[in-house]
Amino acid sequence: MKNRFDITSETILCQTDDLLSTDLGEEKLMLSMERGRYFGLNEVGKMIHDRCDGKTTLGDIVDELVQEFEVERPECETTVLQFASQLVSEGLLRFSE
Repeated sequence: MKNRFDITSETILCQTDDLLSTDLGEEKLMLSMERGRYFGLNEVGKMIHDRCDGKTTLGDIVDELVQEFEVERPECETTVLQFASQLVSEGLLRFSE
């Protein structure tokens, strides 16, 4: 199994199957059935989670965010990779097969 140190801009992640979620405007509320915990994502977190579709690399997601928001690519990439690692560790995303 991969760990957080394996997450790079070339990593492709997808959403886990045990999540119930709903969009609340620009935010997302999720319930992990496995963990029995609720999670809330802000607008940017929602965008990242939604784009983890099993086809899109994290680098592609970074490129989209750089276009959408006023942020430098190196800073955005570092933040996205850290955030993705957290979502994997919480069971909200998994590595694509």
